[in-house]
Amino acid sequence: MPEWKRPQTESFAVFKGLREMPPEMIDGAARRSPIDVLKTVTKMELNARESLARFDLENGLIFYWRATTIGMKFMEISKVLKTDERYKRIFDIVKNCLNDSEKLNPVLESLYVRSSNTNGENDAARVICLIRLHNKDYELISPRSIVQALRSSKELKYLLIDIRESSGEQVRYEPNENALTILNLPRKNFPTGLTISNFIKALPSQDKHKLLRITEYDMVIAMGRETDDDRESLVGIVTALDTYNYSQKLQRDVCIMEGGFNAWKTLYPPYVSGVKRKPTCVDNDDLSELISIFRKKASISDRSVYPDISPSKPPRESLTPHSPKSRSIGDPSLPDVPSITSIPLSIPTVPTSFQPIPDTKSYPRLDGVIPPEPSLPPTSSSLSPSSSSSHLSSIVYPTTIPPPSNNQIVPPPHSTPRIPNIPGRELKPQSQVARAAAGGSTVSLIPSFDRSVKPSPRQAMTPQHRDGLIDLYKAVISSTSSASTRGGTKSGFTGLHNNGNTCFMNATLQALFHTNIVRRLFTQENFPPACNVSNKMGTNGVMIAAISALFDLMWSGQFQALRITRFISLFSSEVNSTLADGRQHDAHEFQTFLLDALHEDTNFGARRGFEQNYKGGDKIAVEGQDFETRNKGFADSPIQTVFYLQTVSELGCLTCGETSATFEESSCISLELPSSSSTALSSSLNNHFSQVILNGGECWNCPKCRTAKPAKRTTKLWRLPPVLVIHLKRFSYQGGGYVKNQIDVSFPLNDLDLRQYLHPSSPHRSNPYQLYSVTNHTGTLSSGHYTSITNVDGIWVKCDDESISNYDPRHISSSGSYILFYKNSS
Repeated sequence: MPEWKRPQTESFAVFKGLREMPPEMIDGAARRSPIDVLKTVTKMELNARESLARFDLENGLIFYWRATTIGMKFMEISKVLKTDERYKRIFDIVKNCLNDSEKLNPVLESLYVRSSNTNGENDAARVICLIRLHNKDYELISPRSIVQALRSSKELKYLLIDIRESSGEQVRYEPNENALTILNLPRKNFPTGLTISNFIKALPSQDKHKLLRITEYDMVIAMGRETDDDRESLVGIVTALDTYNYSQKLQRDVCIMEGGFNAWKTLYPPYVSGVKRKPTCVDNDDLSELISIFRKKASISDRSVYPDISPSKPPRESLTPHSPKSRSIGDPSLPDVPSITSIPLSIPTVPTSFQPIPDTKSYPRLDGVIPPEPSLPPTSSSLSPSSSSSHLSSIVYPTTIPPPSNNQIVPPPHSTPRIPNIPGRELKPQSQVARAAAGGSTVSLIPSFDRSVKPSPRQAMTPQHRDGLIDLYKAVISSTSSASTRGGTKSGFTGLHNNGNTCFMNATLQALFHTNIVRRLFTQENFPPACNVSNKMGTNGVMIAAISALFDLMWSGQFQALRITRFISLFSSEVNSTLADGRQHDAHEFQTFLLDALHEDTNFGARRGFEQNYKGGDKIAVEGQDFETRNKGFADSPIQTVFYLQTVSELGCLTCGETSATFEESSCISLELPSSSSTALSSSLNNHFSQVILNGGECWNCPKCRTAKPAKRTTKLWRLPPVLVIHLKRFSYQGGGYVKNQIDVSFPLNDLDLRQYLHPSSPHRSNPYQLYSVTNHTGTLSSGHYTSITNVDGIWVKCDDESISNYDPRHISSSGSYILFYKNSS
């Protein structure tokens, strides 16, 4: 959306008078020879395009008008046959000029309106105007407006989403880099119609926090290169972050940058820089060197590569008529006329088709059976790893299970899908959504290897990769055990030292350590074959190697408390540095990033995208099966099998009855809490899954009515996972900071039954859930403390950093309960 120059004429009516030519001049030009007329209109079309390239809309439209007038007069009076090549070329030029003029005239009219409402160049720069695409108005903001706003207030925080392909140059606001956060989303990988959860899920682990904290930004701006293809992607991003955003309410509607990156670079060349790469590790030690060597030997680049979640597109005809340069005529003096790239064009619906993806993946069997205690080195002497394999091999490393035998192998069932955020209560309209996700059929436990079937990519890990991962695992074992507090204790009753405001990490890790169903995955024996070291969306196995080391240390029974400094530094360098900066942070946010990194490290999905065009109603069962089959092509990991659930949202137009259904997935259910003194979990669940009427500003853009209409929206569970995480949304962003809701929430320890929230047509069923861990929070987000109340082998304990003490579960429900962990009783 170009940043057009201010009009020089007083009004659009005055402009129309100036563009006209005297009748005798038109007649004289049209009566010349066909080749001369062709030269004239070709030259005028070229002049028009050159003017538009300079953002001079007035002169561009004047040249278009005059080329059209002369060409039409020629066709009216000429005796040249319509089959003549020269006539055809003149006709095409006139058609091009008319089409472009029809699209640009409303833009010029809006510029006159803007000019009449402002009193100078600076005022005009601050105006946010509208552009109409696909019968909807989108807000535009110029680069000048962005910079002026950031200069005027140091408190503002903007998010700039750059959809260009990597070109080595990006926006960088040097006066205050924290004020303008840049998120790169290459447009070719993100088709129109995605939801915000799709975008978050498809981002590299290091970038997810930028969208997860989207509510904190004063403005979100989408930026392209200023091309027709970019317009389609920009509209898709605005729709995903606004219309298809149910859980994170933005402070204002998403804007589109006028002129795109080219306009920014032209106006502010000092604020453009090359792309910086994030260092692999923050610590200069042997582990950092091991990671570097591992990635080098495995030919793994540090650069994140976005998945292609775009549906396959069939060839389509050009949206614009052929330009003069594609026509043949025997006059070498005619110039080649470039096609205009600054005119909004209609976007066709792109059909997609994917074949069902067979489930050939298998995972280490996680059946919830508590493994035997691992053995660890008896002393706390220095165990610093080195590049020497003999040095590493001198250490006795823990293992929580014996090597698997062939008789433990069973064929794998389908895996369950990975699932983004369930919509919250801040509701906005939704229609048919292009979807890119992961999935499969129901399973309660992670399947085991079947060596009798054809090896999958998961089983084909090279010895070089496995040895590299084991070296990383051993290095974390060594550095952590040497820094921790030794002392015999019951297996699983080990605390975690606070390394400076890391209680939010400690409480989260304690809950994961005591999730029995994943304990068999995070071991020295089992984690390497579960890794996809070539998945550049994750950490190439670094994080799963590190957390597997912590699991084995935790369950060794040889430590009173672990000091996980090295794990934290790895999380900082590999996943999210913001959450490891020594300040207070949100335990739920840390859990989201950690689970996502572990998911990506074990994800063997092909990331094949597809578009949801589901209607719901009596077709929902078939559509759900289709979704799960197609979903399997995007992601496939044991983490999603254990933790992720699916929901389906059905919309119905209250005017015409048109319906739409959209499936989503998430690692938790996030529940809004009322503003009262107390409530029950069941009440929040009822509210979350109740029918909602969308009206006013939340009306649904009904595809049948072709306009925004009131609609009813119902969200139901489609599939429940073996481990269910419920997030109580106590923190809300208000007035530039977070406010905590201190309401008392009661919830059951046993027999949490969610079957009433399952969609009636869902083929999946679930047994009641039992509580096994609660993450508690006291105080405020910036000055508070996290603890974990956890059931360890039938004994409830309070994990308060390095301290482990008995706890009476009768007092477990309180105003501090924040994250609830339930396991299925099956």
